[in-house]
Amino acid sequence: MGDYVLEFGRILDYKDELLRTNPGSTCVVKLYKGTFENGKKMFQGFYICFDAMKKSFLAGCRKCIGLDCCFLKGVSKGQLLVVVCKDENNQMLPLAWAVVEVENKFTWAWFVKLLKEDLQLGDGTHITIISAMQKGLEISITDHLPNVEHRMCARHILANWSKSWRGIERKKCFWRCARSTFEDELKDNISYMKRNNMAEYFNSWILAARHKTIITMLEEIRVKMMKKIGQMREFCNTWICDIFPMAMKVLQENTAKSMKCNIEWNSDTGYERNIHEDIQLLYSAVMNLKMWPESQNISVIPPHVRKMPGRLGKKRKKEQGETSKTEKLSKRGIEMSCNTCHNKDHNKRKCHLGAPAYGTSFTAGPSLRPAAGPSSRPPSGLAAAPTSTQTAGLKATLVVAPTSTDGPRATPNAPTGRGRGRTKGSTENVI
Repeated sequence: MGDYVLEFGRILDYKDELLRTNPGSTCVVKLYKGTFENGKKMFQGFYICFDAMKKSFLAGCRKCIGLDCCFLKGVSKGQLLVVVCKDENNQMLPLAWAVVEVENKFTWAWFVKLLKEDLQLGDGTHITIISAMQKGLEISITDHLPNVEHRMCARHILANWSKSWRGIERKKCFWRCARSTFEDELKDNISYMKRNNMAEYFNSWILAARHKTIITMLEEIRVKMMKKIGQMREFCNTWICDIFPMAMKVLQENTAKSMKCNIEWNSDTGYERNIHEDIQLLYSAVMNLKMWPESQNISVIPPHVRKMPGRLGKKRKKEQGETSKTEKLSKRGIEMSCNTCHNKDHNKRKCHLGAPAYGTSFTAGPSLRPAAGPSSRPPSGLAAAPTSTQTAGLKATLVVAPTSTDGPRATPNAPTGRGRGRTKGSTENVI
């Protein structure tokens, strides 16, 4: 899993190695201004945006990005800020990420400021940002990208509403409003409702890496991105035309729908598609930590570990109404029944008759278990249950021989069964 103190000590060398092997990339290590023992600095943040990601976004990706954060699970406490977008094939494309101690307006402002320069966002004009309930993010976006269109993630809005606004029909009304394509349709859907996380995927994609120390984690994320970009390049070679497969699928679906419509051409308006030149991506191998040359960088120490309340969780907490992915069917809605008296609305733990012991016999009745038949055999070492004539007029008769450390106590007229030759300390139950 890596050495916690050693990797923080070489974090500046790791930055130099990334910049050497990825020309044009941006890598920033943020340190506290004060100096600690032996002239060392304390770690505060790490930001990375590879040159390939910048070119991919500027070349033709949608100008719609998603911002989110997730907790680090291992010994390296803190949070990971991420920004993703969708490429031309409508698939997730991570753009940049940063490791910070806590999520607040200062760390988001630092992250957004670096992101603004790398992606050439300017004042945010013609850019749409999707986010959840991030602490301090809205203030940072207003300060650095005043003209951006900022919208909240629909799934998180629904999760907040579901705390006091439940029901399948209401959920359908919400998604009907979220998928409205023009204003009048939205108004109609809102009126009907009154009458009756792109980035989340990235967080789960790197879940295993989030448990590891900082350089090990960042290296695993980098390798995953390198493999993903290679797979995307090979995937492009399989295309049979210049139109992206996902776009072609949408086009074919819309074409099938348009066959049912009457289309009138005004002899003036046309459509145009711009073809961008292929981006040449350059990669070179990053050498192992032991192979890095000696550097003059100052030594960095890890930040103070913040003890989080409660037990460390391994899985993301499910939102209200969110179902877990499992092959087992849910038992929600199944009526409870008791295995002892077979009545409803309670189980055997709350039954007034109590849990039956081996060999117990009940008289027949509407709320009692029927007596055991003559063919019923008790478990090995237990005496046979009495017949119904022996228990007539009694609710139940149960006699348990006391436990002795000197071996089983002899009981008159009790069948021995296969209990002979038992070792010292065993017990004998007798009806």
